[in-house]
Amino acid sequence: MPICRRNPALFSWALTIGGNPIKHFGDMAISWNVGGYGTSGVVSVQFKFAIPSSEHNVNAFEGGDTVILTGAGGSWIFYVQSKSDDGDGKINFVCYDRAGFVDCAYPTDTKDGTASGNSKYVPTDSSDKDEDKIYLSTVLDKIASTCGYSSCLIDGTLLDLLPQVLPSSLEGKTCRNILDDIASALVGYWAMQSASGLPALRFFPYGAAESDIPVKTVQHEMIRKGSYLQYSGVAMTGGSERYVSNSSSLTADHTLLEINTSYASLELCEAVSSRVGAYIYTGWVCDNAILTDILLPPGLVDTAGSGQLRANHCTMSLSSQGIFAGMGAEFPAETWQYKGKVYRELDSRLKVGMSYGNVEITNKGIQFVYVDENQNKE
Repeated sequence: MPICRRNPALFSWALTIGGNPIKHFGDMAISWNVGGYGTSGVVSVQFKFAIPSSEHNVNAFEGGDTVILTGAGGSWIFYVQSKSDDGDGKINFVCYDRAGFVDCAYPTDTKDGTASGNSKYVPTDSSDKDEDKIYLSTVLDKIASTCGYSSCLIDGTLLDLLPQVLPSSLEGKTCRNILDDIASALVGYWAMQSASGLPALRFFPYGAAESDIPVKTVQHEMIRKGSYLQYSGVAMTGGSERYVSNSSSLTADHTLLEINTSYASLELCEAVSSRVGAYIYTGWVCDNAILTDILLPPGLVDTAGSGQLRANHCTMSLSSQGIFAGMGAEFPAETWQYKGKVYRELDSRLKVGMSYGNVEITNKGIQFVYVDENQNKE
């Protein structure tokens, strides 16, 4: 097991578990993956490491213990998810940052007040009572206090696009469920960030530039770039309703981002489409890179020859000799095409035919057809 006492050392690391300093440790790896193109979800950062079983008892550590890694000019906090002693002389730990805490239940047993935060709501009929609804800023504040964050950071102009919600609609949901719904509707993802020295969960919109996020410079071997992806618009579905941005100008070969969300509206669809459509997504991968600092979401890196790139995944191996990484952004492997009414009807007929076999779909409905397989005749 490689440990951090090798000399000469280029990096000096320190590790504590539950407040107790660990003298010898190694096999350190930090990884994260946005998943897809970064259009939804909550991203957790994983930290793996090992300590000698000859120096420690595996039962001395508890799930949820705080792990602090210090080095490379910073400190990072993780929490023990699992530990194991496989009899190979090492105790292996798997830890996550505080983004993993969002799997707890959203508390609906206390009264939600109406906050003075951002969010618009227009009653649609007399049965909709504005006073019964709550701002999503209130919901995010409660998620922050429940999960132990200083705040859930999101641009107020984005939150303005979403309506107020009934507290009853949140019952039985986890904090992750609610954050996923918001991320999908606004097209982006959540990840941990530091705000004034306190942990905060921050929303990163797809295609938006984060001017306050430092760009990491990397030394690297070959960077392989794949195809580019630029959406022509957004198709948003909520229940039985479907909205398509700029539908009058779309043709069959246009590429749409498909979104399913309970917040669906034409206003929201058009608003997120202007941002999504302006961004050119680049797929790329670099198998061997050297970092001088730990790279976390949103993974902005400055490369030699390829300029600034945004990584959607990164795996780093940490030792006293340096930070060695593989990183990239998922290659666009599939496109979503806008299909007009005729194309959608043809698709549905083909699907029914494949499901039921010998049938014909006519103007009068479905009729069964007998086929003589030997003669290939009806």
